[in-house]
Amino acid sequence: GLAENDYYKILSDKEGINKILHSYIRPKKRVAYFSYLKRLLRHKYYVFYACCKLGIPWRGVTHNLSAFRPSEFKAFAGYFFGSKSYPNSAQFRYAWLRHVRRNEHHWQYWVLPSMKGDEPVNHQAMWFPVSVLKEMVADWWASYKVYPDAKHPLEYYKENRSRIAMHNIMKDMLNHKLEKYIRRIEGEKK
Repeated sequence: GLAENDYYKILSDKEGINKILHSYIRPKKRVAYFSYLKRLLRHKYYVFYACCKLGIPWRGVTHNLSAFRPSEFKAFAGYFFGSKSYPNSAQFRYAWLRHVRRNEHHWQYWVLPSMKGDEPVNHQAMWFPVSVLKEMVADWWASYKVYPDAKHPLEYYKENRSRIAMHNIMKDMLNHKLEKYIRRIEGEKK
């Protein structure tokens, strides 16, 4: 470890940040963290771009800020750039649960579980603002641009429409507006 006054010297040194990182983060994790940080920032850039095209720039600025929290960041870095066992790990599943519960642009955020006694029996999809719907589309489009296995939003929605639990009004709106939003983001006229 480093003494407290060493940090001031190191931070003024050109290689200071690297010294701190090398003394505290193992090489494999360091690569995973930086690789994921780069991907996360690219994703945020594309979401911001799409949100500006859809008239909701502030939502693009604040998009996915929780992904920088250690409770999400470490697990997502491990999932995308670490061990292949991560998708099945409890750490990743808890990080994903936290992420969708912290970020209202995920449709899962708006699903209210229903209980009968102690047993879950169903769920109720709640209505949400149109700005959230637009941010969700921006998120899908940005994911398509950044993540290698992600599908174009139109294809993704076509394949997953029946599994997405959304309030009927919001689902109808998405059915009618998705193509329009994507054309606007991608700069097509029509």
